[in-house]
Formats: sequence, C-alpha cells, structure tokens
Amino acid sequence: MKRNLIKKIALILVLAQALCLSACGGQKKEIEEAVTGLMTALKAGDMQKAGTFIDAGGLEISDIDSLDGGDQVLEAVFSQLECKVLSSEKKGSDEAVVTAEITTLDLTAILGQSTMTVLQEFAMGEIQEEDIDRRTEEIFKEAIEKDNLATVTNETQILLKKTDAGWKVVADKTFQNAISGGFLGAVNDAQSALFKTAEE
Repeated sequence: MKRNLIKKIALILVLAQALCLSACGGQKKEIEEAVTGLMTALKAGDMQKAGTFIDAGGLEISDIDSLDGGDQVLEAVFSQLECKVLSSEKKGSDEAVVTAEITTLDLTAILGQSTMTVLQEFAMGEIQEEDIDRRTEEIFKEAIEKDNLATVTNETQILLKKTDAGWKVVADKTFQNAISGGFLGAVNDAQSALFKTAEE
C-alpha cells in the first residue's frame, strides 16, 4: 500500500512538472513569435501588421518620421532588417525580455558621412547656418539610395509586455535605435557636432 502511494505521488509530481514545462515552453514561443512577427512585418513594409505586435499599436521613429521623405528612409532601412532570437526570459507575470541580434543598414555611418560633407560645405562658405538642416537631409537621402550599403549587427534586449491580446513589443528608444541602425543616437551626435561648428 505504502509503495503504491509513493508511486502515485511520484507520478503526480512528474505530470505536474511536465505541465509546467509545457506551459512555460508555450509562453516562451509566444514571446519570441511576437518579436519575429514584428520584424517580418517591418521587413515587408507592412506597418499595419507591425502595429499588431507593438504595445502602443504603432511605431514612430520620430527623427526619421520628421524627415521630408522619411518613409523612403524607413523602407530602405527595413528592407535590410534581419533578426535572430538568441534567448527569452519572463520577468514577472506580465513582462519579458528577448535578447536578439538585429541587423540593419548602418545609418550611423551614413549620417556621419553626411554630417562631414555638410561641415565641409559650411566651412567653405558654400552654405549658410540656416541651410544646414536642409542640406543634411538632402545628402542623407541621396546616400540611402546607393547600392551595397553597409549593414550593422547589434545584440539588443527587447522588452515585451503581456496584454489582453497577447505579448506585445515595447517600442522604446532602445528598440527604435536597434532597428534604425543606431540612427537615434547618431542624430544626437550629429546635431551636437553641427551646432558646435555653427557656434564657433
């Protein structure tokens, strides 16, 4: 009798562990699929579908969206977008973090080259201070249209939140910077360089 009871308890524990692993595995799959689904939609240029994977329901990369022709820039960036999920981890009941390698156009390098050209033109007196923003945008968009542009791969931690509609990616500054090839950080650096030169 005692031996049978021990066997039953052992069986219950094994089943409970199996159910737990199954549930955790299912959630892990959902979490990672939210990231890969978003990246696939962005690469295809389907912003409406991409919005279904984002916590806020939309993606705005303000420094690109504000450009005249910003859609063209985003299309070029997302066409090169690749994502490799490395791991995922739940942080409490309604938050998770996915670590992924994200590859996209190296906008940092492109913007850096554009900034240097503008600085040279300004130093030579070819443009005035009020022309700096306009000229930077022109050169930047011309550079984006070239073939065989360099890409960059960065390891990024992507935050997700669980909502009534499932797991959603939080499109914070870290995420936006990763999928835009470091553009947000590069814009801040470029603006600092341009304004410093203009003040001298």
